[in-house]
Amino acid sequence: MPRQVDWDERRAELAAAVWRTIARRGLAHTSIRNIAEESGWTRGVLQLYFRDKGELMLYAFELACDHAMEVNYRVVGEAKGLEDLRRRMLAYARPDEEQRQVTEVLTAFVMRAKTQPDLADAARRRYGDWVEVTQRLFRGLDAQGAFREGIELEHAALEYFALAMGLAELDLIDEDMLVGIDAGRLIDGYLSRIGSPAELERLGIQPRH
Repeated sequence: MPRQVDWDERRAELAAAVWRTIARRGLAHTSIRNIAEESGWTRGVLQLYFRDKGELMLYAFELACDHAMEVNYRVVGEAKGLEDLRRRMLAYARPDEEQRQVTEVLTAFVMRAKTQPDLADAARRRYGDWVEVTQRLFRGLDAQGAFREGIELEHAALEYFALAMGLAELDLIDEDMLVGIDAGRLIDGYLSRIGSPAELERLGIQPRH
C-alpha cells in the first residue's frame, strides 16, 4: 500500500520549499511556480494544501518562527544561569547554516510585512510572543540567582532581545564584521553588567556596573 500522506507533514514540506526559494532567489522572486519547482511538486499539488500564495506564505512565516524558537532552545543544552544566555547569544552571532537560513527568511518576511496587513499582524504577534518568552526566561534565571541585585529585569530582557536580533542581522549582512568587533567579547560585556558576582566568577567574566 502507498504511504498515506500526512497533511501537516506535507504542508511543512512545502513551507520549507518557500524558505529555500527565498534564500535562493529572494522574496520578490518567490512565486508559486518557483516554490513548486523547489518542492518537486506541481502547482496543482500546492493548491490542494493552500488556498493561495498568501496562505502559503503566512504559514511559512509562522513555521519559521516556530523553528527559530526550537533552535534557540536546542543550543542551550544543559547550560544553567548566565551560560544559558551566553549560548543563546553566541548562536545568533555564530549561527549554523540552518539558523542563518531561518533568520534570512524571517528578515525577508518582516520587511514585506510593511505592505501586507495579515503578515504585519502575524509579525507583531510573534515578536511580542518572543519578548514575553524572553521576560519569562529572565524571571526564571533571576530565581536561580543569575543576576546581580537591583537589576531591572524587564529592561535587561529587552536589551538582550535587541542585542540578539542585532547580532543575527549583522551576521546576515557581513559575518566578518562580527569577527572584527569580537561578538564573544560584546556578549560577555553585556553579561558583565547584569550577572551576579557568583555567576560572573563561574564564567570567568569581570563584573562591570
